[in-house]
Amino acid sequence: MSSLFHPFEKLAAQLLPHSSTSHNDGSHDQSHLQRVWKNVCAIQEKEGGNLRILLAATVLHDCVAV
Repeated sequence: MSSLFHPFEKLAAQLLPHSSTSHNDGSHDQSHLQRVWKNVCAIQEKEGGNLRILLAATVLHDCVAV
């Protein structure tokens, strides 16, 4: 688990099995989630928001199979 999800590594570890990273889709791998998380953190610094909820939203944002 990358320290990028710090301080929410435990929550990320619980959610990652439910994310799109478990479906072998190269465009929605863990690197994608890390890029999204980096953007979320940058936005949160200016806009505010609960980082724990934002992490859950980040990890699960692509979990719908279409």
